[in-house]
Amino acid sequence: MREKDKAQHFFNWAAFCPPQISSTETRTSLTEIPSGFLISQNSSHRYNIIFEDAVTSGEIKDLFNEYNAKWSDILAQLNKLWSQRTGHYPSPEIETQQQNLVEDFRNTIIYKETRDHLAGKCYWESGNYNLLMKVKTSKPDKVFLKSFGFTISELDAKKLRANVSVMVEEPISSYFRNKPIYNFASVFYNKK
Repeated sequence: MREKDKAQHFFNWAAFCPPQISSTETRTSLTEIPSGFLISQNSSHRYNIIFEDAVTSGEIKDLFNEYNAKWSDILAQLNKLWSQRTGHYPSPEIETQQQNLVEDFRNTIIYKETRDHLAGKCYWESGNYNLLMKVKTSKPDKVFLKSFGFTISELDAKKLRANVSVMVEEPISSYFRNKPIYNFASVFYNKK
């Protein structure tokens, strides 16, 4: 919950991801589907879990489907150009045509609507937040609650909002074999 206006969002467990950070360009992004797991006092370790705001994801899904369909049309045209290349690299003329197609796509209504819609859905602002985590166990059959507080700085809020552009540009980046770089906020949690 955001303290200043009491706005609330609910996050569900979406996936496991490896409990490590790699700075190499060749790293792979492996995730596992959510599933129950055993933790004992003798073999506990940290888990890196991805949580998703399912409501917001659902609200942007249809627009992203439309966006990806339009990008697929551009991708088909780009692939036709790519097949005309001679040698390993495209000629300067083909590169110019590719860049023009991408710029035309960036000027389409769907590109702008997707970017603007995502910007409106990015609710992370600078300020204080409260997090209530619910963990359900099976043996014993119990729900554990833990509260945390954290603060997002103005710089971190700007970095999180910059992910809108990264998301919209991701298919274009992938075509040109550029790895999109997402921004994260590193915050300290205070137990409540």
